[in-house]
Amino acid sequence: MAALMTLAVMLAGSVYTNPAEAQRRQRNKKPPKPFSITQADILDSENGYPIPLDSDFFPGETVHLRFLVDGYSRGEFDRVWITWRIDSFGPSGDRFVMAETGSVDTELAPQDKNWRPIIRHSPAIPDHAEEGLYTVTVRVTDELKPATVERKVAIRVRGESVAPGRELTIRRFVLTRTEGGAPYEQALFGPGDTIWGEFFITGYRLTETNSFDVHATLQFLDNEGKVLFDFRPQDEQGAPFYPRRWLPATFRLDLDKALLPGRYQIALRINDRLGEQTYEERKPFWVQ
Repeated sequence: MAALMTLAVMLAGSVYTNPAEAQRRQRNKKPPKPFSITQADILDSENGYPIPLDSDFFPGETVHLRFLVDGYSRGEFDRVWITWRIDSFGPSGDRFVMAETGSVDTELAPQDKNWRPIIRHSPAIPDHAEEGLYTVTVRVTDELKPATVERKVAIRVRGESVAPGRELTIRRFVLTRTEGGAPYEQALFGPGDTIWGEFFITGYRLTETNSFDVHATLQFLDNEGKVLFDFRPQDEQGAPFYPRRWLPATFRLDLDKALLPGRYQIALRINDRLGEQTYEERKPFWVQ
């Protein structure tokens, strides 16, 4: 009787598994997700909706980015510990915002089985940004493995495109009838007209801290070189985080109604104080 009772207990504690069923379960078992940044989005606002990754941005705008992380490890007590670093560079390889770091170190609850860490980054495009592709790279580390993955997002910026100069120089010196208007090829004006001018200064020295110091003078001359009007001298100094490789300049000249017809000139002189360079140029125009 004792033997029968022992056998009954053994039978009650035995579990029979169908080999075919075990193989099916093994086939249907989902493999663990690899540690990765599964999603990289550009949003229309800080907590907004995704927009196309090839969207255009302009100097001064803020770009809102969102990255989702999956496949992270779970340690004791369902601990999750990831860290990240974000680096943002302009077309020439210079940082346009400082590097940003962060981390998540938390314990998940049973209902958090589908939870994914979200990394947000909102860099501002510099006001003096040149046109080109700007790159944001996020590098995420699973501190419990450890393992590291990264993802890059290219930001297309539509800005000015001014050819840099190895030496102090002027680019795109033009005269127009209206502010920002089309340049006149022959630069013909009449007495009493208003002349608008614009140009870009480049090739001045930038220090390791992106400091620059530029002084500009402008004069209105007759054909013999006599000074008819002195514009107020202008100084441009600064040390921005993102290097400023060119400086825009504009001016306005109101011609006297009694001005005689003839050839006149705008004389421009630029002094790069840090680089100890000087550049001079004269722009002729005619009054008829």
